[in-house]
Amino acid sequence: NQSLPGRQTKLLLEATASPSALPLYTPLSPPSSCVFFVGAPSYQYLHCLRNDAGVAGGRSEFLDAFAAAQHLRDSDPEAFEVLCRVPATFQKVRGPDHTPNVARPGEGEGRPPAYYASHLVAQRPHIELDTYGEIVAVTWSPPFEGVLQVPFEDIKPYYAAYRRFQAIIESSAFASEHTLHHRLAPGELACFNNRRVLHARAAFEYRDPEARRHLQGTYLNSDEVLSRYLVLKQGQIERDGSEDGTSIKFTARVGNKTIPML
Repeated sequence: NQSLPGRQTKLLLEATASPSALPLYTPLSPPSSCVFFVGAPSYQYLHCLRNDAGVAGGRSEFLDAFAAAQHLRDSDPEAFEVLCRVPATFQKVRGPDHTPNVARPGEGEGRPPAYYASHLVAQRPHIELDTYGEIVAVTWSPPFEGVLQVPFEDIKPYYAAYRRFQAIIESSAFASEHTLHHRLAPGELACFNNRRVLHARAAFEYRDPEARRHLQGTYLNSDEVLSRYLVLKQGQIERDGSEDGTSIKFTARVGNKTIPML
């Protein structure tokens, strides 16, 4: 499993025990990915290579975090303002002995570790707005949150707003209504905006010791996606002699930021 931008992520789970002792994998709550990077990747791709019938459960779940943030804005403006203003701390700290049983490249067989020794820290508000007040990014990843480093007077308001937003994302009727559930089949690829869509996984278990569940993924930054889009758009304009009908608002959403008229 590697999560660094520019590298692939491999999730290969195999059942090797007897059927009576096959593992049950608990559900994963919906987080953003790689939030501990200063430049967190914008787009995530998950390619399903295997998801055998002997694997029960494990549906992918995709929640629209922009809709959740707007719901918070409408229902609790003060909490929304706090999460737009107060920076959260995101981190991933691993020592050199974190994965002692995994071979390094060039040191024999085995997959590389998810990370070498590292200390990655980034700070940003959970909700980010552009100059027009529109939501352009949501960062939500409780497993990778570090110590809050803010003025004392912001601590209580922050955690009150945090709990309010967490309830919307994880356990409310709103979350149920705005979550897409889908069991990935071999050959399918899920592509989503990592700054807008929170990706989770339902619990699953092996009912066949020969079953496999294998996903492979990677990331792209919005700069690459936006650059390619604008190059293709300009080429179409030059060929056709007119605009292609795509609005500047779409371009802004792709880039997760305010884009001036070109």
